Amino acid sequence: MGGQYDYPRDEGHVSRMPLPPIYITQEEHKIEFGVRYAGNMIEVMDDDMVLFITTIDANGCVNIPAKIIGTVKLVLLLEKSTYSANINLY
Repeated sequence: MGGQYDYPRDEGHVSRMPLPPIYITQEEHKIEFGVRYAGNMIEVMDDDMVLFITTIDANGCVNIPAKIIGTVKLVLLLEKSTYSANINLY
């Protein structure tokens, strides 16, 4: 997943290092982020419409409802940054 800062330029900062990517694994509708992301919120979106919102569980996983199919945007909301990636759900 690629990331971006929510506030690109904080006061006093001229530039920032790019955010490191987050690697996820997908098995059908189960997405694994890793336990360090437990408790963070994710959104599943189609264009600009939010289809599903949930919190990453203690194991670092999210189960997206089976009724959501096709290519969707997965958005991970962290404290000061947002990560997103397009995923295919079948």
